[in-house]
Order: sequence, then C-alpha cells, then structure tokens
Amino acid sequence: MAWINSCPEYSIPLALEQHVVDIAPIPHTPLLAVVTPSTLVIYHSKSLIPVTLRKRGSECLQSHGPTTSIHLRHITVDTVNLDQLQSVNVFVRTASNFVLVFHLLINYGKSMYQVCDSGDDDRLLQNALPLASGVSRFSFSNLLKTATRSIIHGNTGINLANLEHFNYGTYDDEERNEQIPSVRLTLAKIIKMSAPLLGFWCKPNSQNLIFAYDNQEIQLLNLKSSKNETISLRDLSWYTDTTAIEYSLRHNFFLHLNSSGQLSALQFVDEPNSSGLSLKPMPLLSINYKVEAILLNPQFDLVCLQSDTDVKIYAMYFTKDIPSLRYVKKIFKFERGSAYECHWSPCGMFLTVLDTTSGKWQTVSRFGSTLFDSSWILSELSSSDLGESKMSENSDYCQISCLTVSSNARHIYLINRASSRLYSLSLLRVHEGNQRSSLLCDDQYIIIPSQNGNSLTKYPLLPLFQKVVSRFNCINGSISKHAQKKLTGKFTLGFNAFDQLSLSYGPHLSISTPVRFGDEINQPLWFTFYNHLSEAMNFVNHFWVGDYLVAISRFHREEGHTTADSNNEDLIVDELIIIGSSGSRHGAGGTYFKFDSDQIVWRHAFKSQIVNYELVDKNDKESHVLNLITNDLKIISMQISTKSPKQDSSGRKSNSKIQIRIKKTIHLSSIKHKLPIRLVRQFFSVQGKHFLFLLNNGDFFFLRNQLPDSHLESTRGPVQTNNMYDLILVKKAVEAIYLSGVQFENHEEQTRYLTLVTGKYAFFYELNDLVERVYDYEGVEYSGEKRANDEIVPIEIPHSTFLPLQMNQNGATLEISGIEFQSIIRSDKLLVKYKIGRQMVLSNFIAHDLFELDVPFDEIKRKYAGFQSFDYCLEFLLFEYLEDDNTGNKEKLQKVCELVDVTTSADSIYVNFLRKIEVRYWDKFFALLKQTPEGFMNRLIESNDVELCYSYLNVYLNFKRESESSTTLDSCTAQQPILVMEDRQLITKIIGMLADAEKYDECFELCRFIKSLEPSGELLKKIRSVLA
Repeated sequence: MAWINSCPEYSIPLALEQHVVDIAPIPHTPLLAVVTPSTLVIYHSKSLIPVTLRKRGSECLQSHGPTTSIHLRHITVDTVNLDQLQSVNVFVRTASNFVLVFHLLINYGKSMYQVCDSGDDDRLLQNALPLASGVSRFSFSNLLKTATRSIIHGNTGINLANLEHFNYGTYDDEERNEQIPSVRLTLAKIIKMSAPLLGFWCKPNSQNLIFAYDNQEIQLLNLKSSKNETISLRDLSWYTDTTAIEYSLRHNFFLHLNSSGQLSALQFVDEPNSSGLSLKPMPLLSINYKVEAILLNPQFDLVCLQSDTDVKIYAMYFTKDIPSLRYVKKIFKFERGSAYECHWSPCGMFLTVLDTTSGKWQTVSRFGSTLFDSSWILSELSSSDLGESKMSENSDYCQISCLTVSSNARHIYLINRASSRLYSLSLLRVHEGNQRSSLLCDDQYIIIPSQNGNSLTKYPLLPLFQKVVSRFNCINGSISKHAQKKLTGKFTLGFNAFDQLSLSYGPHLSISTPVRFGDEINQPLWFTFYNHLSEAMNFVNHFWVGDYLVAISRFHREEGHTTADSNNEDLIVDELIIIGSSGSRHGAGGTYFKFDSDQIVWRHAFKSQIVNYELVDKNDKESHVLNLITNDLKIISMQISTKSPKQDSSGRKSNSKIQIRIKKTIHLSSIKHKLPIRLVRQFFSVQGKHFLFLLNNGDFFFLRNQLPDSHLESTRGPVQTNNMYDLILVKKAVEAIYLSGVQFENHEEQTRYLTLVTGKYAFFYELNDLVERVYDYEGVEYSGEKRANDEIVPIEIPHSTFLPLQMNQNGATLEISGIEFQSIIRSDKLLVKYKIGRQMVLSNFIAHDLFELDVPFDEIKRKYAGFQSFDYCLEFLLFEYLEDDNTGNKEKLQKVCELVDVTTSADSIYVNFLRKIEVRYWDKFFALLKQTPEGFMNRLIESNDVELCYSYLNVYLNFKRESESSTTLDSCTAQQPILVMEDRQLITKIIGMLADAEKYDECFELCRFIKSLEPSGELLKKIRSVLA
C-alpha cells in the first residue's frame, strides 16, 4: 500500500514549446522519458535534470506525423547486484501509423555536467555539478584517505556505523550521491504500419514487437532480423469483430472483446495444417456493458475493465493453463460528464485515476480504497484565505495533464495542466510482513508507530539501502522460465522484541542497536553483515527469533542435482540461515560485536523456494513455531527453542542456545487447483492445526483440520497428508489480514480476532468462532459430522478516511489505526503530510454482542466494563438508533436502554446523552423510557446524587427555554410561563441540596441561568428565603 508522502520533492520548469503527450520511466535505468508531439526529452529521474533531447525536424513531422505515445520493453537483469541497462530501445508511436525506434546509449562511467540542445549547441539546458563525482582523478589525499580507512576498518568495511557522526560523511558521499550518466539518443529505425493501430506491445526479454491493426490483423515483427508474421483474424472461423484488445505481458496471450460482449483469451498456437501461427480462443465471460479499456495488473492475476461509468475488477484463475475470469467488485465510480484514464502502478498495489476533463487525479487501492485525491487539497485551499496567485502556486500539481509511477513505485511524476512544469512526489509504503509492528518506509526513512500508537518516529535509512531503494524495479522482465533463471532482489525490513531494526537486500544485511528504551527514543547505530564465505548470499527475507536473526537466502540450484520429483523443482531455491546477534543489543554501550558470517549457527537448504512464513511465539517466550510454505506444495512446521544465556563466575554471559526440529509436514498437492501456493501473500496458523491464506488476488481461504483434538493427538507424526483438511473460501477482495488479541474484563486469556480489510470495510471475526462455524459459508462441502445452525456474522466497520493497519487496545477503548492524509497551510505554503488516524470500534463490538449474538446484558456489562469509554459507547449507540427512524431500530434502541439500565451508571449515561442531543429528540427518548422530564428529575433526586441532579437541571432548563415557542410539551405554551409550579419546586429543592453539599459555585451558576429564564426575580427571592 502507498500514500503520498509530502508535497513535491522536486520540480523543474519544462522549456518545451508544445504540450506533453506522454511520460514514462525507463526500466532498470535512472532515466525518465517525456515526449511532446515533436520532441523526446530524457531526464535524470532523481534530480529531474535533463540529460538529452531529440527534436524531430519539420520534414519528419510532416511525413511521419506527431508523437502520440511512448512504449518501452522490460528486460530481466540481475537485480541482486543492482545491474542497470546500458542500452535501451525507446519506441515512439505517431499519429500517422509509424513507430520510431530510438536507441538510448547510457554511459555510467562518464558523468554529464553540462547539457546542451543537440540541435543547437549554443543553447544551454543545464549547467551544474553533482555533489560527488565518480570519475575523480588520482590524488595523494584520496590515497591517504583510502589507506586510513583500510587500516582502521580492514577489508570488511565499517562494522559499526553512526549515521549522525561527521566522519561518516565520506561513506555517505560514496554510497548515496549518484553521478548523472552521459546519455546518447539516436534514431535507429522507422517502422511503417500497414493500417491504423489498435494496440502496440513490446514482448519482454525479446526483440519481438506485437501490433494489432483495425483491419483485423495481428502482426509479430522481430526488430533484429526484420522477420514478421501476420495473423489474419477474419480468416479464423471463431472471429466476428474487435471492440477492445489487450496483450498480457505476463502470460503471453491476448484479452479480446467483441461487440456481442464475449471476452476471450487468445493464445498463440502452431496449427499443424498451416504454415504459421494462429490464435486459439478460450472464452472467459460475457459482458453486458461497453468496455473502453482493459487494464492488466503487472504483478497479480487481476484484470480491470473500464467503462464510461466505472471500473470493475476481475480475478483470473488458471486450471491446467486454461484461464478463467470471475467478477470481484466495482472499485471506482466515475462522475458524469468527465473522461478518465486509469493505469496500474508497477507494484500492482494501486491504480492512478486521472480525470482528463478537470485534471484532478487520485490513487486508489486495488480493491477500491481511495488513498489520495487531489481534490482534497483543492478543497483545503479554497476554504483558506490565500490569494489567487498563492493558491495557484500551491495547487499546480493537483490539476495535471499526465502522470506516471516510477519503476520502483516510490515516486509519482506529474506534468501540470499547462505542460510547463514537471513534479516528483515521493510515496510512503507499508512493509508487508509478519512483524511486531507496522513498519513504514519511504526512499530515505524507516517510520515506526509509537507504542501507544499516537505518533510516528523516523529513522534514516543506511545510505547503501537508500541506493538500493532508488535502483530497485518492481517489474523484472516477465514470469517466464527464462526470466526466473536470474536472481531478483527483494528489500525487506524487520523489527524485534528488543526494538532493533534490520534491513536486507541481496548480499546486504544490516541490524541496528535498540532504537528505543520504553518511551525514550535512541539514535540507532548500525552493524553491517560481512560474508567471509566463497559463495555469495541473496537475502530475500528475514525475521527475528529472540536475539537470533533468521534470514532466507535465494540461490541457483546446483547443476546435476536431480531427484525423483525433479520436474517440479525450482531453478532457484532457498536456504534458511540463523545468525547469532546477541551482542548487537549492547553495541551502543561499547560492547565488541562483529556482524559477519562467523556468527552463522545453522543453515539448511530446501529443494524449492519459500513462498511465505509465520513465526508463532509460545507462552514461555523461549519456544517458537516456524511455519513455512514452500513452492513444492508443502507446509513445513519447525519447532525452534532458545535458552537464555547463562552468566559465569566472571560475570561474562555465554551465547544463548538454540534447538531446531521438524514438527510436521503437510502436503497440499491434491488441492493445488483450488489453492495456488505461488499466490499466497499472507499466512497465519490457528490453534496450531488450522491455516489462513490470503492470496494476492484478494481471495481469503481457511484451511481447516476437520479431525477432533482427541484423534489429532493420536495421529501426530512428522508427515500429515491433506485428506484431513477442508479448504473454505471465506471472502474475496481482501486487501490485508491481521491478527490481534483483546483482553476482556471477564476473560482470563486474550480473545483473538481476525481482521479482514477490504476497500471500504473492515471485518472482525472472533477466531475461535470462525474455526467452529466456518462451514456456514455458502457452497462449502462439509466433511465433518456437525454443522452450526446459524450463519456467522462478523463485526462490520466502515472506514473512510484511512486504511486500517492494526487494532489497538488501551485502558480506555478499542480502536483501529492507519495512515491518514493531512494538509496544513503555513506562511502561505501548503504542507502535505501523514499522521496516525484512529477510529474507535468498541461500540461496534458491543452492538455485535447485543444484536447479533444476543449475549445477556449482565455478561456484556462484565465483558466491557473494564474499558473507560464503555459509558460513552452506550451514549453513542443511544444516539445512533434514536436518530435513525428505520424499521427495526426502535427494538434495537429498546435493547440498548435495557443494557444501560443494568449498568451502575445508568442515570449518568442518560444525563450525558441528553446534554448532547437536540431538543426535538426528547419526546421520542422519554416515551421510550416511559418517563417525563419531570419524572426523571424526581428519580435523580431520590438517588441523592447532587452533581447529577445539577447537571440534569441545567439541561432541563435549557430544554424549557428552547421549547418556549414550540408545542412540543402540552404544559409549555406561548401564553404560559416557562417555569411552572412543579419546576419551581424542583429547582428550589436542588438548590437546597447543592447548598447542603457546599457546592456554592454550582449554586451561583444555576441562579444566573434561572435569572435568564425568569427576569422578574420572584423565584430567586424564594430561593434566598429558603436558604436563609
């Protein structure tokens, strides 16, 4: 998930004569391409400095037409070592059905300091020096610096790094300051199309180009050999016409839609009776609305169909390589009278939606949650007192002409409405993993929510990892077997029980000293891992087990290594490595610790890749269960036991001991057609025998062990087959799942809840209840003996301002928290930032127990009375059902009143509630209580609660004053005084009670209020005589 991090980090003016028609990042390079109808400009994506420009001549424009779009090809590289492309082809499509192929040559060994127009050498575009140059000449001072570093630190580099120390600046410059490469742009080829184009795609890791023409032909052209092959669709028996077509770069087939609404997948086949390729249709579904665009997710098997009114998302499934589509939900609705452009981000986690009519833009999560909307900023500015010029300056990036997301999905590049300025906005992303806390990260900082969840703390990334984040690409070629032969790096974060941070990517691994001690924030010092072994490591994930760091390293399987099931083995496999790091906790205090390969205590190589993992801590905190899902369709459960270090007579502590054994292995091969293991995104175990799976297409599955515990104990062993498990699809379109525990007043142990976050709602399931009643979901074949009689109903909570990341419990209430957008105007400048957003959910839990589960009132009181906001939640429920006149709410309101009556503070809840509602609700409320306002006052007087009587009297007198000219009460008309005889007697009695309790301030305030109701002063005179 990604949110806008701040206002634009960088912006530059565009010295271009024409408007910008397209913008795109160039994969595996630090470059950004911007095109106008006549010009192609290449920018350095980080600094937004222009590095080269190619302007087409008038003859070229006249013969080939103006530029309409730009296309790029994805190439698989070794991202573990941050390899970058040195030559790239840029394909420019024109309005006259030509494709211009530009060759981009990038020289990373030469820095460009001065940029001139290639057409006019005297026209200077950029004249600036970067902070550090990578091509500096030899100098004696540099030699001394290098020798000094080698003597102090040896060949292992810096073992303990302090980013804030002034001596670290040299290393910071070497790692983080990037040189701007020299770029050369030439026109290599001009390809003329035989007909107007419907679509144009560059096949990944190939020189093949694919063209779809409106004359019912598809052409494949090899750019290197110039060989081409044309498929005539009109000659195929199944073909009728084409309304929309899109090519899947991941799966190598077309999605084709005809005028009758039939959506099909067209796959390339070699016909035995023909001399060339053909297309085989595989029907997917029928559509009864007009489709304007087909949007294929670049990472997941999700497809969006854009119409003129909305965007609907579908999930794609494969059964023996045969695709099928299923409708999921509508994720975005368009406003009438506007035209929209939608595009997936490279990470596949969100879409960008541009209103081309107004220029406003949004980012929307894959299942419909709005993460950012530029109209929020425009609304904030319109309500401010800024002048027109300042308002236009601050909102220039809110109404744009085009946008794109960077290759690492960490930035958004925007062109303003006038095509006069280029903006770069950084994105804040949440790290997805099984961590103790929700970790956030941008391109420079790690952000950790505080322990109370009220604030965020930023810690700077190591310069090495800042370079990693900037060079990382979400898309690395394709998912073909050829692409999987090259290692792909993965950036991961970790956070342990001792408040230590950890970072990993490829061969790099770093851990910090504790970043906080209680409420005190500490500056982290960093240990960097050094590998003395001959083979390189590729860390793709890691997590903590006590003070041990468990890392997952991915490497190529050895050649010649075969087994009986070698056909199912991966070309790339994983290794589990356990590294001791107990000494790192005390590094800030001077304890000697060297973080290198000598600290490795255990390693084990698997025969396949580890798809996901879960670490379960036991009650003794020294025993852990590690569950691994592997690509060969297995769940491996490992028992990891650690023993605390012992202290000898000299006071020195020994290293803690660790024991590892395999508990069980569960084979899932028989359900692989229902549960694609490669798509598992999140994974949890329940009660040690059931499993929860969230796939990256949004499907949430429950794998339930249907044997009773007594039978399970007698069948324990190292291997368990899957015939004792039932797979149930619980919900679709799920963004994320979280497990959290809640300690209720009348429960000895925490009650565990499962949170399913969707685009608009968060669903809370009591975990034990879900285990027992999961078979209630429709369409499930239950193989057990018993079945629940009623359907399970989760706690449903809408979320509008933020996407929930976790549920928190404190002494006051239960709440969900997430990242919330915030804009502030200071000194005529608009500041955009994020904060922790919180939403109370305790009232939803109470309502669920009261209405859905019919829990007795006394039990609800005992369960929730420990929360300080319990009374407030009851007030909130009273107002919610009192305000809504829908059928059935009267009975719910009656049940809430009955629940209030069993509490010890019922009168206080009613009084506080009456203070917060309008007078027009009083009749309805007192009719429900079968009371009158006067009768309720007598009830309070009998309770002898002076403060409560005083509070209610103020509310009651205010009610009398506001209803003076109304006919709400029969006893209060325009011809009668506001205070009748009964009111006067009640007031006199309460004044006497206040005086006896020596609450003179309250007496004085009440007398002032009485004077405003009765200016004659007769009642005040009577009160004075009574008190005398």
